[in-house]
Amino acid sequence: MDLSNINFSKSFTSDNNSGVLPEVMEILSQINQGHLPAYGREGITQLAVDRIKDTFSSRDAEVYFVFNGTAANVCALQAMSRSFHSVLCSSDAHIHVDECGSPEKIAGLKVLNVDCQDAKLKPEHIDQFFVRRGDPHCSQLKIVSLTQPTEIGTLYSIEELKSLVKKAHDNDLYVHMDGSRLVNAAIALGCSLADLSSKIGIDILCFGGTKNGLMLGEAIIIFNKELQDHFAFIQKQNLQLAGKMRFVSAPFFAWLEDGVWQKYAKNALDRAQELEAVLREFPQIQVTRKSEVNSVFAIIPKKHLKAIRKKFYFYVWNEKTYECRLMTSFDTTKQDIQNFKKHLQEILTHK
Repeated sequence: MDLSNINFSKSFTSDNNSGVLPEVMEILSQINQGHLPAYGREGITQLAVDRIKDTFSSRDAEVYFVFNGTAANVCALQAMSRSFHSVLCSSDAHIHVDECGSPEKIAGLKVLNVDCQDAKLKPEHIDQFFVRRGDPHCSQLKIVSLTQPTEIGTLYSIEELKSLVKKAHDNDLYVHMDGSRLVNAAIALGCSLADLSSKIGIDILCFGGTKNGLMLGEAIIIFNKELQDHFAFIQKQNLQLAGKMRFVSAPFFAWLEDGVWQKYAKNALDRAQELEAVLREFPQIQVTRKSEVNSVFAIIPKKHLKAIRKKFYFYVWNEKTYECRLMTSFDTTKQDIQNFKKHLQEILTHK
């Protein structure tokens, strides 16, 4: 393969753009031998499942591996609903904004959204959807979906999550959590992954691997026993049962080795703090919110965007205000931040 025209430089586009953890590459090499049973029956997948159960302090949970985050959310929502049900989320939620209507088309339920300060649902947001409960002319709310951390990099506290879960369960609703970056939330809050999920009553967690240095794959962790029946059929019908499942599951085993995921998540957060500090050094740039995880949001003058993004690409989050999102990753280095600072100096202080 001729890679001479491929630009392998670093960017702040997304943690999806990063490479793969060395620990993941190593375990993939280790298991790439011989012929083993397909579809997760090879024993390796069970080791990964057991490690996830231990990590989340939930031996009664069931764990399924799928290819990506949209598939994880869709399969989870389908398991929690019937065709006349709806799910409530923030207007910033990935299931509402960035999944191309997959929950509606594939899971077959309606997505309801509310505008939330800091992209965080509150218990009172749920109340307005109880007005037409039992009315056959209206879809029936059945699921509350939370993203931790949120799509704009804010965090629910454990107490806020507990309050939402209680509100949902008291009203016969399930709670789904999109945890594509949950490890970053755990490091930021100084708590365990279980503290943010199994210990507070989350019914199904979609636990992200791809954004955190895995080659591919997300884990659907079903804590609520009443939702565990028949999930294997949902996984299969939604084209998520990998033949060579060990190559999807084994990376979770390597990543969740004690100290590994923590080290890489902390690096992403530390570099985001440094990136925010650099942006604040330039009066032309307005940081719009304090970085809580591995994302930094800032308004950058339109006239400078093309030049800045030519070398270090990132997304314009709001095309009206030119608020941009810059993401750090497990492999972002201090030198990357300093190189970006130098790049900004060359452009913003150019006479």
